[in-house]
Amino acid sequence: MSGDPLIELIDVEVLDEATGRPLVRGVNWRAVRGEFWVIGGAPGCGKSAWLATAAGLNRPGRGTLRLFGNDLAIASERTQIACRRRLGFVFAHGGRLFNQLTVADNIALPLLYHEDGAPAEWPARVAAALARAELTAVAHLKPSRLTARLRQRVALMRALIIPTEVLLLDEPLVGAGRHGEEWWLDVLGEQQQTGVTVVVATDDFRPWRAVANRWAVIQGEQLLASDPAGVPE
Repeated sequence: MSGDPLIELIDVEVLDEATGRPLVRGVNWRAVRGEFWVIGGAPGCGKSAWLATAAGLNRPGRGTLRLFGNDLAIASERTQIACRRRLGFVFAHGGRLFNQLTVADNIALPLLYHEDGAPAEWPARVAAALARAELTAVAHLKPSRLTARLRQRVALMRALIIPTEVLLLDEPLVGAGRHGEEWWLDVLGEQQQTGVTVVVATDDFRPWRAVANRWAVIQGEQLLASDPAGVPE
């Protein structure tokens, strides 16, 4: 893939949000349109913190983070919000859904805050997202009634209900099962084919070999990226 980077980290230090301790140092990394990145590493190595930093959710301890060409450290609040609207993020462990809302309302939430289109179209878009996630039968339930595996799907549909340019996901396959893994790989592969840049953090590279084209591993407080053809063992 080629083109201007959508996300760029220059000599970035990734911090543990709770303690402020550096987890990953000296990160130089960029993602361009249509790439499918998988970032691996052992549990506790800093993958989740790295992913949140790359998305602009956490501030780096040092270095430069650019989203869509904008240095977030000096960008206006309006520019930062505009950049984050172009990103979708799926958190691990159930996706951080709002338990007071139904499944359908969780998916629709970004439409209420960010969508400029006609509200009359929203129910059909939510219905299509529910169908794609095989969640139509549970649309009226609260997320607490679902398994973590299904809550993760709700979180993905919430991230995709508005067209996005970059999609970042933290451990989406945990507990998914064989059918669930196939579903995730199909949906994320579809996103990449439409030009979306996908970035996944995971403990296990193996399920991603069929769809990813860029790989990196966090090891010894360093992010080590392979060449495009290299697939880590």
